[in-house]
Amino acid sequence: MPIEKGGPRKKKVLKRSPSTAKIESLEKEVNDLSLAIEDLHEDIKKMLPKSPGRRMLNSIGSGILKGLGFIIGTTIIAALFIFLIQKALQTDVVQSWISEQITTAVENSVENAVDNTIGDFKLPF
Repeated sequence: MPIEKGGPRKKKVLKRSPSTAKIESLEKEVNDLSLAIEDLHEDIKKMLPKSPGRRMLNSIGSGILKGLGFIIGTTIIAALFIFLIQKALQTDVVQSWISEQITTAVENSVENAVDNTIGDFKLPF
């Protein structure tokens, strides 16, 4: 038995039982819920198409619409992303950084090309 702050827990014994009126009201609520669930099942069965061909067409149609929605949504998000990148590239800070990176890359490649050709070339003197 776990010991808590106030010492060991004491069991409470309920000597009285719930009244029959409470039990009857609970039984009525359970019966009402059961009837509501049965009504829902019947309504769902009415909503579903009865023929397998019709169900198949519904499934194919919903799949096509989901695919088109995915493609259209992806296109919109990609267009927005490209638009924002284009606007960011038009700022002076980004343009100067890109030009510095390109200049550095070209200078490095020219130096590497010159170093490689001089290493293989032997001077006559």
